[in-house]
Amino acid sequence: MSLKDRESRRLIIFNLVMDEDDAVLASAYDWAVSFASRFEKTIVITTRSGRFRPVRNLTVHAIGGGGIKQRILALVKLTRITRSLGILKNDVIFHHMSTKTLIWPGVLFWLRGIRQSVWYSHSRADCFLRLGLFFRPTIFTSTIKSFPVKSYCGEVFPVGHGVEIPTEIKKRTSNREPRAQIIFVGRIARIKRIELLVESLQPRVIQEGNGCLDILCVGPITDQSYRAELDQLAKNKSLNLEFCGAVPRKTVFKLMQNENIIFSATPSSTDKAAIEAAMLGCFVITTEEETSELCGMNYVWQELGYRSSEGLPTIERQARLLLGIPHQEKERLRKISALHSQQRNSLTRLTTEIFEVHLAQE
Repeated sequence: MSLKDRESRRLIIFNLVMDEDDAVLASAYDWAVSFASRFEKTIVITTRSGRFRPVRNLTVHAIGGGGIKQRILALVKLTRITRSLGILKNDVIFHHMSTKTLIWPGVLFWLRGIRQSVWYSHSRADCFLRLGLFFRPTIFTSTIKSFPVKSYCGEVFPVGHGVEIPTEIKKRTSNREPRAQIIFVGRIARIKRIELLVESLQPRVIQEGNGCLDILCVGPITDQSYRAELDQLAKNKSLNLEFCGAVPRKTVFKLMQNENIIFSATPSSTDKAAIEAAMLGCFVITTEEETSELCGMNYVWQELGYRSSEGLPTIERQARLLLGIPHQEKERLRKISALHSQQRNSLTRLTTEIFEVHLAQE
């Protein structure tokens, strides 16, 4: 089969959201568009759709969800759409963080001998993923540690994260050192371990360097009790901790264009927002070696005299080091981390690699 014949097939993507304004999953749209450039027709079956720019060969079906009644209706709609598509063996099935569709209609694809693949990068595996692995899909993940089922004996390909920075987002052009913040972007949930940041910093740390440094949490609050605990912890330490809730993606990018520092400490996984920030030239502080590597920060620590064999500096030490660097040196180091992060996590590179794996499996 020629490459042209392969590219003329359909791609069926199952994902969670198709909405460029979504505070957490806006990048799913970028993935779909990037994949669509390689296929004659791309069909996305998603839980929810919002605002997104139309693409000529991209069709989106939203099935909905929510309460029990809505979920039953969504399941019926999913079944009807899947049947109407008349999916064939030469179609490519791709589940993008969509574990439930691995079970249904995934079981139907498995019975018909249709190969499936999954992108999954998270510190935990839900029951749907574990059951879906019985059908032996090809697994794509950001790093080998980011796939939580270590016992899986099928094919697992670590391909980095797929991040696309919108072309309208301008690069940093500032020649002065503005007020800085440490920012966390993502769900306000215990798995994100924001308390490590609050516990690590001392008031004297954030008073040093150029300007005052606060802690700002950006994202939907999914655990109010956890937020209350963080508030109390910050109060006990006389730290200024703020929550601004979920904001549009463009607003998040604006925060990342300033001289801000991004915090990310999700175990065995890397927050996509941290990679986006690194690609835009922000420093990232983290407890996780792989996050530091994906964000290009290992090269920054090497420039500052830390060897990889010594491990990462503590969160407090990372903040002190980054705040104390002269402005011109900061700009040089930002360019270094941004370059490495862009090379490692380019969406175009990722979709190319996934596409080539599919070709090699035929």
